[in-house]
Amino acid sequence: GLPSVPQEPHPMSIVDLGHHIPRVRHQLGSPLRLGGREYRVRGYLANRQSVTLGHEPHLMGPLARALATHPGPIVDVGANTGQTLLKVLSLDPDRVWLGIEPQIACCFWLQQFLADNGLDQARILALALSDRDGMAAIRADGLFDEMAVLEAAAGAAEIPVVTRTGDGLLADLGLADPGVIKIDVEGGELEIDDPRGARAVFELP
Repeated sequence: GLPSVPQEPHPMSIVDLGHHIPRVRHQLGSPLRLGGREYRVRGYLANRQSVTLGHEPHLMGPLARALATHPGPIVDVGANTGQTLLKVLSLDPDRVWLGIEPQIACCFWLQQFLADNGLDQARILALALSDRDGMAAIRADGLFDEMAVLEAAAGAAEIPVVTRTGDGLLADLGLADPGVIKIDVEGGELEIDDPRGARAVFELP
């Protein structure tokens, strides 16, 4: 399994409630003033984590068969907002899950969900898999883009990300033989350096 990371649910406390007052002010437009300048601060952000199994329901069958016939951790390359994580939890809630997602905003909400529910068999890593270790830029339209890519895209913002090879990362984590690898990186599958590379992860009917 993955190296354990202590995670405990965090119920709302009186101290937490006290933090809402300045947040409300910022949400209503009050700026943050630093060094003679004003900065916009959002008081609240909508939780964009997936909360339904309705996304790509056609994958439930193939995923169920893959989990039933392949024991071991599932590596979710391109975890986005947790669409595949929810499917795994509905099918095999104790399965070790490693999510890999370069978009920090997606990782934040997924990490919050894992911590709130004490899912210490699961972990999300904020990086991209590639055919080399280093740095690259993803092109994304917004903070939760399901179509973010490691190549030029018209009108998309460039966001620097750390890249790792698949086999190197899995070796560092002690996951040399995962049971299932799901890869959904919008056409970048061929750059992922893993024994199964860009082959189909699920045995489609």
